[in-house]
Amino acid sequence: MREAQAKESDGMQPKRNQLEHIQALIEQAEKEADEIAEVLTRMRGLVAARLEQQANEVDRRYQALLSRQAELRDALTSELTDDNISNLLVFRETVAAGLVNPTFEDKRRWLEILQVEVRVENHQAVIACRLSMEPFAFNLDSSNNPAGYAKDGRFKFHIC
Repeated sequence: MREAQAKESDGMQPKRNQLEHIQALIEQAEKEADEIAEVLTRMRGLVAARLEQQANEVDRRYQALLSRQAELRDALTSELTDDNISNLLVFRETVAAGLVNPTFEDKRRWLEILQVEVRVENHQAVIACRLSMEPFAFNLDSSNNPAGYAKDGRFKFHIC
């Protein structure tokens, strides 16, 4: 888990750098907006119209920067932290002792911690997890698998 954490941390460094750059650009856009607003109150006619266009462009850029900032922060909060590792170790101990009647909430929490992802690609179910190097895939067309299609055509899969 520490190896996975180190590898993930290295992969997140470009996002951290980009977030710092985005935050500087946000501050710059805020200063530009303040300057335009101050001047705009004293201007009339063509100059006021051009300043208003510039203000709209600054606002569009500012909104795009805020959106990207939120995406980067979201990506950085999903890092494998020391707390997540501690939770996984508790999970390991719980599993070793035996899961006795786990609640839906327990199952959901462990799947979130492990970041389990199930995708269907080319008639295969692909199951990936943050600690696994290679995703597990199995053919959905085979009758000898734990997944299948319900009579209404929906895909069903049970993790035991």
